[in-house]
Amino acid sequence: MSLKTIINKKNAHIDKLLADFEKEFLVESKWLKSELTSLFESGSFTKADIKTIFDSAGFGKNGIAEAFTNQYDDLLKYSGGLAKELGTGFPLRASSFEFLDKLEKHNLAKLLDANTSIINSMYDASLKYEVNQMTFKQVVSSLNDDIGLLGRRLSAEAHTGISSYSRAVNLEHFTEAGIERYTYFGDIIETSRDVCREVVGDPQNNDEGFTMDEIAGLSVDFISGGGYNCGHEFLPVVDE
Repeated sequence: MSLKTIINKKNAHIDKLLADFEKEFLVESKWLKSELTSLFESGSFTKADIKTIFDSAGFGKNGIAEAFTNQYDDLLKYSGGLAKELGTGFPLRASSFEFLDKLEKHNLAKLLDANTSIINSMYDASLKYEVNQMTFKQVVSSLNDDIGLLGRRLSAEAHTGISSYSRAVNLEHFTEAGIERYTYFGDIIETSRDVCREVVGDPQNNDEGFTMDEIAGLSVDFISGGGYNCGHEFLPVVDE
């Protein structure tokens, strides 16, 4: 199996995980909207009551965010596949797994934190409703906007988090394997960023590749690539 085939399979798997996450959000958000509408209509509640509904809808601990990050480990098999093709073995030390665990927890925390500003916004609207500065119809409209914004934030954080985790697994693997030079790999499409086009098209990228010190001076980096929704990553320079 070629390196490109392995990377494409990994990206397809990530896309499926993200699609399932967004689908689950849509299901849970309908219940969230219904419960919050009833809560606001009751006229007697606190910010803690709003958070309780968020948690019950799956947007707190042990909810859809944690179920998503728990699937990060699936990505290890693709780095294992790269190792097999490269003949490097897959030598991850205990410190590598400790780092990856920290990254997974950090990404989960960012997903959970996305709720905070939305809850505050909803509570602000409810206070305005209480003193007749907003009609109930306006509160419901604001609620719909906030839930839509939450979905976009969660989707962005989910994509960025799992992509960075995947690259981090590779970085730990390649570092332990003693890889010295890398090429910035991936197709250039209409939505590709200029920084990615620049590095992919760099003659050095397609010849001897870059050392880690040289990568540090590029406009893209090993863990983040070119930024949100970037499909490029650094791979060891090989004949293929």
